[in-house]
Amino acid sequence: HQQPSVTESPIVLLENVVGCRAEVDDELAGDMAGEAMKCGGIEKVVVHIASSQELADRANMISHEVTIFIHYSDPESAVGAIELFDGRWFGGRQISATMYDLARYRVLTSADTMVYIP
Repeated sequence: HQQPSVTESPIVLLENVVGCRAEVDDELAGDMAGEAMKCGGIEKVVVHIASSQELADRANMISHEVTIFIHYSDPESAVGAIELFDGRWFGGRQISATMYDLARYRVLTSADTMVYIP
């Protein structure tokens, strides 16, 4: 990854979980939440479909049309989740998991509707 490191964030960004928006179903956020809860308390899981404009803006640090954000209750749980998810295989794809900036996450996901809240 060429991303600058983000420290002490409760947000985990998962990429390459699915290939494109056509592969997203209503169960995806809930399925990811079930796995994510193994690492600690979660506030919510958001499935984000990036616009071409968001993908073009390098500051967003996302490289896939479909990304999943896991919002943990604390940064320690997020660290555990990165260890759990990063490099793991899911449906024939290798997942990338990185810590993500809280403020940018709030902006990117403010209008998202595919949200799982435990």
